[in-house]
Amino acid sequence: MFAYLKKHHSTEMLFDPSEPEMDESLFPAQDWPFSAYGIEALKEEMHPNMPKPLGPSMRMRIFEDADHSGDCITQRSRTGFYVFL
Repeated sequence: MFAYLKKHHSTEMLFDPSEPEMDESLFPAQDWPFSAYGIEALKEEMHPNMPKPLGPSMRMRIFEDADHSGDCITQRSRTGFYVFL
């Protein structure tokens, strides 16, 4: 994203606070609590001197898909993702 903005410096990023409307059935759910790293590794320890939040919390949703060696000629993989804040 930042490489694109660096190359196309006359463009801008827009952030829309509205909730996206998408068919979530297209994205199969994963059971992340049963990670190979264990449940304890998924917890983040907060620093005791951490500053207090200045506003309401936000919800982050990430959708990702990959096509490994999908190009028949070059055998290159493609990956794409959406990040909604």
